[in-house]
Amino acid sequence: MKGYENIKLVAYDSESEEIHEYTGSNVPPLPGFFLDLYKVKPRQGNEPEFHEGRTRTHPHVAGIWPCHIYIDLMPNEGLQILLKKIQESFRIEGIEFKSLIENDLGMPLPLHVSLSRPLMLGSDVINEFKNVVKTKVVFKSFDIKFSNIAIFRNEDTSRTFLVVMVETGKEILQTILQVVDSIVEKYGCQTFYQENKEH
Repeated sequence: MKGYENIKLVAYDSESEEIHEYTGSNVPPLPGFFLDLYKVKPRQGNEPEFHEGRTRTHPHVAGIWPCHIYIDLMPNEGLQILLKKIQESFRIEGIEFKSLIENDLGMPLPLHVSLSRPLMLGSDVINEFKNVVKTKVVFKSFDIKFSNIAIFRNEDTSRTFLVVMVETGKEILQTILQVVDSIVEKYGCQTFYQENKEH
C-alpha cells in the first residue's frame, strides 16, 4: 500500500489517555483517503464485467442467494501436477479457461467435490438451511481417489467445466448425496445431477 504507510486511521496521539465513546450519530466520518483504498464495487449487477466476462446463469435478485454444497479438497502434489499438465496441454491446443488450481500468485487453491447443483435460496431460509445441512450431513473423513477427466456443461450450456471423476469413495459419496438431495428437495430446489454424479 505504497503512499499510505504513515497515514493514521485514527487522528489522535497514541499516548493520549482520553477515550471517546462514539454512539449512533456522533460517529465521525471515515477519512476521504479510506474510500480510495477499495476500488472494487459490490458485484450485485447482472452485467458480465462484474463476473469476469461471464453471463450470470441466475440473474441477481435482492434477497436471493446462490449456494452450493461441496466437500473442500486440497489436492495432493500428484494431483496438482496432473491438473497443471492437463491445463498446459489445453493451452498448447489454444483452449484457454479460468483455472481454479492456483491463484494469481501461483499458490494452490482448494478444489471441491460437488454435493449439489447451484441452489438459489431466500434470505428468510438461508440460515435454517445452513443449520440443517450442518446437522444432517455428518460423516467421518474418508479417502477419495480420482480416475478420468470429463468435460461438463451447465444446463444452459453457457459454461464448460473440466472435472476429475471420483473412482474410490463413491459409495460414501452416494450416501452423503442422498442426505443432501433430501434436504435440497425440502427447500424446493433440484437434486444433484443423476448421471456422472461424483466429481
